[in-house]
Amino acid sequence: MGLHDAAFRRMMNDGRTRRALLRERLPPTLARALQGEPELVSERFVRGSLRGHTADAVLRARLRDHHRELLVFCVIEHKRTSGPAGLLQLLDYVLAKYRALLRHRPRAKLPLVVGLLLYNGRQPWRGARTMRDLIDLPRGATRLAVQFEPVLVDVRDERLERLGTDPALRRALLMLKAAAVP
Repeated sequence: MGLHDAAFRRMMNDGRTRRALLRERLPPTLARALQGEPELVSERFVRGSLRGHTADAVLRARLRDHHRELLVFCVIEHKRTSGPAGLLQLLDYVLAKYRALLRHRPRAKLPLVVGLLLYNGRQPWRGARTMRDLIDLPRGATRLAVQFEPVLVDVRDERLERLGTDPALRRALLMLKAAAVP
């Protein structure tokens, strides 16, 4: 296991860091609704052609709501190279998580599943940031395209002061940033 993989694993095994990652990187409205500490759950939900592959981490978090319990799952993929394959792989994992949830809850509405791409390559992220960036869309077809835009954390290209306000998250992302340096 490389230094970057060890830093990522350490980050995901720390509950405070997981909580800070979601609170600081998810859209503000969603982040404010988070309740408690996100739980690290099994990433072995993939079937079919992706069998044998797993997402790097999957977090389950509860959201505050007055009338019911809401869940959000965050599928995290840690990448060292940028390119269209990373975005598609993350989308595959998000869809696989939805399929797994549907098997357990065939008649219920599904919880939100968010993709988060944590990148610490040697060069700044140059890959697509959304599915629409990958598709050559004919005029008038924009609404027909798959809309998938994961949260992208490019630790290599982020300035030190923007890595995080939480000290545990800042340390973890700083270790990933340092691991990206040749």
